[in-house]
Amino acid sequence: LALAKGLTVLMDESSGRTVAEALGLKTRGTLYVVLAGVHRGLLSADEARDTIASMVSSGFRIEPHLLERVLREVTLFKH
Repeated sequence: LALAKGLTVLMDESSGRTVAEALGLKTRGTLYVVLAGVHRGLLSADEARDTIASMVSSGFRIEPHLLERVLREVTLFKH
């Protein structure tokens, strides 16, 4: 359905993303959604940091260097 309609698929699991992309689907992850919320003014930097911290404490797996990069982008973003 996503391919037929040209929609983006929200998916964090890396092997699923690999398969989706091999099928020609555009993928985005949860962190993309959080960052988009900050960029669009829907989330404050504090809300984004709290959301990400909650995700990580609930078992969301992320490489430490990527977590650092995302948190830095949240902190540095100015409207």
